[in-house]
Amino acid sequence: MIFSVIIPVYNAEKYLSAAINSIISQTFDLRKIEIILINDGSTDKTEEICLAYKEKSKIHIVYEYIENSGPAKARNTGLKLVSEKSNYIIFLDADDKLENNAIEEANKFFLLNSGVKVATTPVYYFGRKQGSHRLNYRFEKGTRVIDISKEFNYPQYYIGGVFVDRSYLCSLDISFKETMSFWEDALFINKVITTVKKYGVLANTKYWYRRREDNGSLVDKAWLKTERYTPVVINGYMDIIEYSMKENGGVLPYVQFLIIYHLRLYLINNNHKAMLKTLNQEELHNFKVAIRELLELIDEKYILEQNIKIYQKEILLKLKYGNDYCGNNYYHSKNNFEQSIIINKICVRWLKLRIEGQFESNYYKFSEKDKLCIKNKTKTIVCKINNEKENMNFLGCKIVKVNNKFIVEIPLYFFSFDFHLKTRGGTYFLRRVNFFETFISKIKTKQPFK
Repeated sequence: MIFSVIIPVYNAEKYLSAAINSIISQTFDLRKIEIILINDGSTDKTEEICLAYKEKSKIHIVYEYIENSGPAKARNTGLKLVSEKSNYIIFLDADDKLENNAIEEANKFFLLNSGVKVATTPVYYFGRKQGSHRLNYRFEKGTRVIDISKEFNYPQYYIGGVFVDRSYLCSLDISFKETMSFWEDALFINKVITTVKKYGVLANTKYWYRRREDNGSLVDKAWLKTERYTPVVINGYMDIIEYSMKENGGVLPYVQFLIIYHLRLYLINNNHKAMLKTLNQEELHNFKVAIRELLELIDEKYILEQNIKIYQKEILLKLKYGNDYCGNNYYHSKNNFEQSIIINKICVRWLKLRIEGQFESNYYKFSEKDKLCIKNKTKTIVCKINNEKENMNFLGCKIVKVNNKFIVEIPLYFFSFDFHLKTRGGTYFLRRVNFFETFISKIKTKQPFK
């Protein structure tokens, strides 16, 4: 198999060598790899670096300069330059890196799964921010094929580290939308995925996403640009909905979940503040209207099943139905209380253990009539709840965010106990605590015991 790596480059002289070197150091046969460098009107030493690699490197490199037009035009230019002998195309940003076994893992996957046209790698951050991408839960079951009709809650967004069958892509006549400044990559890859209905996940490799120290990436600057708001809703979200309707006769659950998963980013506090700073009153109104029209096409189920804060779900539901909307406590499965108890402090007070913490669930809204209890084999103790309330307003949708904090004192002999939630619908197990094991663990690791 032959793999073509498309790298759009704009003023990335600090990082470009690392990106190219991550391809040159691949464990796969370099004679079967080509690199396509698209210089998107850079004003730094990008061209000098590209030409130096093209001249000296043993790997086949294609270089093209275009006037600055944005990543969509650069990637489309790269697609046109892919060799006709190429089997698969992979996308890499100029400030990112690919794990050195990525192409080898993709090659093995496609040999075993010839009917799959798209595969993606897990994303890990490096630089200013480090760690695993939120969507990496898709890789927990190992390398496999995801059928989006059965696993609609496994969305794909980023284009970096994505492998696409070149022949299949040519047959679809899909390209990056050059009128968009944001989300054009998600729109592109999801048109492909919603057509083929499945994609592969390569669990044994990585795509390294650089978070720049200077906050200089498009993602970092996005929230201060007007194009990040109404244009994304109309040209991005609505476009993939219309495409799904055309190709599938309706809006696929995968598409609905995908849109809400991304729309939640606007509800994050820092992004909301940036929005208020960036948009004038007319633009805010237009953004709200666009979201409401969008949400009319999405079933509330795909809001309720998101792993996001309860107050964020309430905002989306009020945007969908209006400020008079009043939901119930059960936002998803009543039994989905994993990690809903957070213990902040444990101390000894008058021969008792004093525990302070909070109840926090993304699927259940704590009611004033609910009771949080601690139980061992012989005794049940009810926790004291302190509801801290915060008034919030998002595009005119007013909600009250509640932090359910608790305090409880239990006998010292309660070495092991369970947290339970008592509601009108029944009593539910939340979490088991073994105080003795926790105490020993902290001593061994020399952690502070609060």
